[in-house]
Amino acid sequence: MRGERDTLGLFLTGHPVAQHRDFLSRFTSFTLNAAQPNRRGQKSTVAGLIVALRTMKNKRGERMAFLTLDDQTARLEVSVFSDLYDRARHVLQKDEVIIVEGEVQHDDYSGQLKMVAQSVLSLAQSESQFAKRLRLKITESDINKDMVGFVERLESCLGPFRPQALQAQAPGEGVQVPRVEGVRACPVWVEYVTAGAVGTLELGESWRVMVAPELIQQLRAVIASSAVLVDY
Repeated sequence: MRGERDTLGLFLTGHPVAQHRDFLSRFTSFTLNAAQPNRRGQKSTVAGLIVALRTMKNKRGERMAFLTLDDQTARLEVSVFSDLYDRARHVLQKDEVIIVEGEVQHDDYSGQLKMVAQSVLSLAQSESQFAKRLRLKITESDINKDMVGFVERLESCLGPFRPQALQAQAPGEGVQVPRVEGVRACPVWVEYVTAGAVGTLELGESWRVMVAPELIQQLRAVIASSAVLVDY
């Protein structure tokens, strides 16, 4: 997709934001073409693809960033000042989809709208940030008369995404899940469905997990794709 934009100036196979629009619409205040200046003290949340990015140092020698977001409906200039830039610099990469919370203002210089960012999340981070629970619908065919084996496979999927496992691993080892301040692990609910009954079990506190695309992919290799659900 990046090659398409660099060569042609547009995306032939679909805008990256469009692929995630249903997910992003749950947490954003509006699409960029509907942006309006915030009242004093109010904040808005927007999402978009970083199509331009430049950094500079302020008078104190601290680095800050100015970026352009594109969500297929419009573009918005975003300022990321030094304190936030230091925390979010690994997220601020060209051609990445991000979610930004901040204050939308009128820019007297350009005559356009701009946003002063207060928090920045990558797409992967937002899945962990906003997830309320992970639901797994298990059937008799999933277990296939091998309860112990099934539980071991399920444990091998969930285990690496538990906060205590992520904190214990050395840098560069294990499952690389994006970290972000304030993200909480979400509970795991197991719904067991048989021909004659349905039961729901919430796993213990120590089995809460950080929801990430890698986790969802691994779980869908163990049970049906439609049986792995995230409630937001």
